[in-house]
Amino acid sequence: MTAQDEADVKRVVALYARMENELQTMSDLLKIKEELEKYQPFILLLITGYQEDIPDPDEFGLVLNLYLFIWMYYRDNTDARKTKITEKMYVKEESEIVEMLLKSEKSSNQQKDQLAQSYIQTIHSKALVTFLMFQLIEDPELREIDQAAGGSILLGCKTLVKCFDKIAFKKSSLK
Repeated sequence: MTAQDEADVKRVVALYARMENELQTMSDLLKIKEELEKYQPFILLLITGYQEDIPDPDEFGLVLNLYLFIWMYYRDNTDARKTKITEKMYVKEESEIVEMLLKSEKSSNQQKDQLAQSYIQTIHSKALVTFLMFQLIEDPELREIDQAAGGSILLGCKTLVKCFDKIAFKKSSLK
């Protein structure tokens, strides 16, 4: 683990504690919603898309928290506030992840390891992705969510992180 990775882990842990304190009331949620409307309205569309697949309000609230956590991770980055994620950008990143997963299904174990390593190298915010995966896999309430919806949530979270990484850390040109 690099020093940057270690610092990122500490940042994710601190953010989790901060989020637990910040999102206590409806007015806290409304403040974040207003930020998203102003800076990243596409995230609101993503969140809204899950309402039909996850009709249980408690389960939906958990998914909402994952997406809010992603926003809170990036929201202090000036570029993340200036450059809006678009549907085109999101679909491009999502397609790359799906392509990698499809390749992985047809690969040997060694090739799968290489694909995973290659994917990991494209992510700046490794601690954030690890945290999100851990939440989806280990949180007893999130595990109750339908498996297909859970896969969709994980794909959506990874895609959103890749979009933000490209914006916040200028990993490649934006299109």
